Amino acid sequence: MPTTAQILKAKGHLPGVPTADLNHANLDVSEIEGVLEGCNCDHPDKYDHEIASATDAEKLASELDRDVDFTEYLIGAMQHMVGAYSTGFAKGCNLEFPDSYSVSYFLDRATFPEHYTRPVRDDELDEALSAGVWRWTREECFDLWAGKPMLDVAYLGFIYESYRAIGCAQVERYSVSEANVRIYSIRMPGSVIGRAWYTSGKCSERGLKHQIDSDYRPGLIGTCKVGGHEWGHGHGEEHQFSGQATHHSVMSYYPPRLFYGFSTGQAPHVLPRDRSIDSLIAKYGGKPNPPYSTPPVKPPVIVVPSVGGTITLTEPGKPTRTFAEVAVGGGDGPIVHS
Repeated sequence: MPTTAQILKAKGHLPGVPTADLNHANLDVSEIEGVLEGCNCDHPDKYDHEIASATDAEKLASELDRDVDFTEYLIGAMQHMVGAYSTGFAKGCNLEFPDSYSVSYFLDRATFPEHYTRPVRDDELDEALSAGVWRWTREECFDLWAGKPMLDVAYLGFIYESYRAIGCAQVERYSVSEANVRIYSIRMPGSVIGRAWYTSGKCSERGLKHQIDSDYRPGLIGTCKVGGHEWGHGHGEEHQFSGQATHHSVMSYYPPRLFYGFSTGQAPHVLPRDRSIDSLIAKYGGKPNPPYSTPPVKPPVIVVPSVGGTITLTEPGKPTRTFAEVAVGGGDGPIVHS
């Protein structure tokens, strides 16, 4: 198990201490270990030059007492924190929002325990609405989300709204190969419940990860908090741990009791201005994207027989394609090839 010094080094708080000396140096970490209180996200707080420039992940993993997969992630995260990848996602990446900033994601529902996919309860929706900052009336909210899977309500509803409001829409895709980000559940060590990768800002980027601990058992509010926080890292945001007891940022270790999205500090918000807002506005302009009027759903695949032995195929997220019809297969419809 990592020592406090090893954890602090991985979080970027001991830049002057070589990793090789962590188990031998006479360190007094009492003044800084308090910044980790309440931390349950693996993303580093600060940039560490030694970790960012490391070329031997196995050696660094041994010195930090972490596995190689995490250490490779940590090296990449530190490199991104230098600033080269802090621009956010580009404008016009999705046809749904051609003139706006947007990012596509694949919500890998199959990896989440049943706890996350159960129907959301009415009392959870009422609790979420009690923050008083969402665009829906109670009737509208219940029409949209009552009885829907809790995971969908969190990501397609409240988390989506929090980032839409600052100028970047998060568009669901139905194949991981078509998405910038894959959101999935995985067993994570210790008290860690979330981990996320920074973006390079390119529309063509694939393979970014948002990981949620499969042993974590939150309700709707907790799911919104951890999902909203990891999305912040996906948008290039760092932790806001300094003074977090008062400002309660989405990127804090200590979020507020309710999920408010990004508090502006103005009515109806009851929290101070979220420290991440200025950074996000610099990336995305702060102009809200058009909202979905209904929860986005996967469109059906439409197969239309055409004249001359061809078939037109329409799939979600793909251009319409025409195929040659080579056979008709009983009740299963036409068999096609390109």
